Amino acid sequence: MCARRADGGTILSEWNGFAGTLPEVLRLLSAGMVAASVFVNVNMVASCDHYADGRNILTSDPLFGGGEDGIPEDFVADRIELGLAGAKSEGGLAAPLLLAERITEVRPNASSDVVAAHGVLEY
Repeated sequence: MCARRADGGTILSEWNGFAGTLPEVLRLLSAGMVAASVFVNVNMVASCDHYADGRNILTSDPLFGGGEDGIPEDFVADRIELGLAGAKSEGGLAAPLLLAERITEVRPNASSDVVAAHGVLEY
């Protein structure tokens, strides 16, 4: 797992991993704050998760939309604007990353590509 500085917080990333999508990890990472997780693998399995203060607020598939009925009202407009609504996402991988930025208010900056820390997340 890598942590990178970003405007408004920290961006965590993991190469070929999924620990950042696990509910038990997101509950801890979001305690007292917000966290967003975006996952896509080579088999087109994907998820976009939003947690606030240890609670799951939104979980959706960023590649194959739909299911807007279960999404909180304040996220529907963002999902439509970013191309994440309907039967198939039109926004590609960039759309859920932009949604994560909007949810967390953490934005990559010029130093985000520099690894600030490495760690192992045990779950």
